[in-house]
Amino acid sequence: MIIKWVLRHIGACLAKDDNTPKEGYLYYNDALRHHERRRAFNISELKRLAALAVQQKEDDVASFEKLAEGGFNRSFKITMRDGFQFVARIPYPVTEPKSLLVASEVATIDFLRSHGIPVPKIYSYSAVADNPAGTEYIFMELVQGQNLGDIWFTLSEQERITLVTKLVQLESRLFGLQFPASGSLYYYDDLPAHDNPVIVPSPSSTRCFCLGPGTSLGLWNGKRLHLPVERGPCPYFTEDFNELEEIHQVQHAELFRKRQLHYLYVKLTAEKNPEHYDALTYHFSTLRRQVFHRASDPWKGDNMTLKADLVTLSRNWGELTGDARIPCPIFFSRDESSECLRLARQQSDADKQFQACQEAIGVANEGWVPVEYYEAKGRERKLQADALDAAETEEERVRINENWIFDDFCEEDYT
Repeated sequence: MIIKWVLRHIGACLAKDDNTPKEGYLYYNDALRHHERRRAFNISELKRLAALAVQQKEDDVASFEKLAEGGFNRSFKITMRDGFQFVARIPYPVTEPKSLLVASEVATIDFLRSHGIPVPKIYSYSAVADNPAGTEYIFMELVQGQNLGDIWFTLSEQERITLVTKLVQLESRLFGLQFPASGSLYYYDDLPAHDNPVIVPSPSSTRCFCLGPGTSLGLWNGKRLHLPVERGPCPYFTEDFNELEEIHQVQHAELFRKRQLHYLYVKLTAEKNPEHYDALTYHFSTLRRQVFHRASDPWKGDNMTLKADLVTLSRNWGELTGDARIPCPIFFSRDESSECLRLARQQSDADKQFQACQEAIGVANEGWVPVEYYEAKGRERKLQADALDAAETEEERVRINENWIFDDFCEEDYT
């Protein structure tokens, strides 16, 4: 469904936008379609929220004008006094399920950006109409450029080949994204517990993603909106599971069982321990817990993880507090914060590699190995020999040998 969403937007770039003109009419059922699209909302409050989304004041809004009418949303172009422009989008009343569609579109765009896919940046959003503007909304980046449908036939053959090649490469990257279930993407804290979200790992984003109910029109159109039917997420084995070699079937089955454990735990916690579930799904709950638990890490020689959390906290201070006007009490320059997050990613990668080595050998976090697992020592020696063989230079081999990760080391500085 995520790939469908992207390809639909890519397809829109390849043809002129003749869904509904800014000031036009439909050839039939015009009155009915206009009635379905009529949406009353508080323009003044929407402008105020828009300004807040880009850290400016309502008085800084120079113009607010209709940009386009699509099949599901009405778009406005907002221009600030400093010349900065961005887009506000609100769904039509007939667009259903509005809260899920808005939440899923925002999460999908953010997920794609976190994987390097060129899509607009989201500044702020509301998946519910219970706000001062009285409507769901998305404030997002205005993408400048030409409509490809307007210039396609004026491009040279080489330009068309180059463009389609890039498009296919982009599509290939989309198909390379792996998901543990079928369904639509959401932020974890945007879905209620009864939707049984399935977590989707994305280490490069500050938000937790999950898969939830599918938002395809066929699942919700008309009276189907009120049917109590299962719309996902649907955990599954890969379609070619039965054709895989036995070793790969074992790996897939193990991964499925691990994900199923998490899925069942979250679902049953929501049903039987709602207070704990609320704590788990509280806005930025993971970041809040990390800052608390990592406050003592510098005493163990680790200054990086806590600082990275504080950088992330400062970057999301407005969302964390709910009021962007309150300044964050800590400040990091752009260069300092970027360098810190870069080093934190490297540290995270190194920690994952170390954890993989521990699991391969059968060693617990504190180095404990049950006496009956005497094979662990042999596996550790084999791992060291493989690491030395893979070293590209003698200097690298010396460093590996002198600083082997499972050798004794001095702990006096960290006690």
